[in-house]
Amino acid sequence: MACNPGRSARGRSNPIPAREHFLQMIRAGEPLPDCCTWAQREFLLPDEPWQLPGFTPQAYHQLALKLPPCTDIKSKVHRQLVHPWKDEAEHTWGFHTWLDVGRLPATFPSRPDRPYDSNVWRWLTDSRAHCRPPAEPGIPPPSWMGRNSLLTFISCTPIFLDENRKKQVIFRTVKELEEVKKLKLRSEARAPPLDTNGNILPPKNFKK
Repeated sequence: MACNPGRSARGRSNPIPAREHFLQMIRAGEPLPDCCTWAQREFLLPDEPWQLPGFTPQAYHQLALKLPPCTDIKSKVHRQLVHPWKDEAEHTWGFHTWLDVGRLPATFPSRPDRPYDSNVWRWLTDSRAHCRPPAEPGIPPPSWMGRNSLLTFISCTPIFLDENRKKQVIFRTVKELEEVKKLKLRSEARAPPLDTNGNILPPKNFKK
């Protein structure tokens, strides 16, 4: 295979001028050029400011990057998110009255209004509720369930063909009722019953 004499001669003569240039710099005592990294050769340096011609940023462009001012509502919301246990809202007396009435036995009128006016329950917290129109949509009158609960209906009515399935539904219903009792106790712990002086009333079975 014949080789190209011009190509081989040119290939051997290329590095000679570069080597002579570096030898002259070493003999003259000049510092060698700083070696840049691969990232500096391939990418633009982020700390070097550069601008596109004709698109110089103006002062009003900073308004789009500026955050909105902090208001009192924002500071309160941020403080509530960081420290939710501080500055808790106190319950009003109307709220406590509504809770106390809810602990009393249910009262059912012999002839309830049709349509049933639910605003009567708002009189506890709003003195002008009787002047307002009934709530929409209409709320049906209350019903007296007594012992006719969902658990009694499931236990006594033959709606299940599989006995194991019936036991599973009863077990799940009992578990939900226990969870309701726990939630009720937690609600009473957040807003316990108070007497006329504002003191917390002890439980029924409490003994000193």
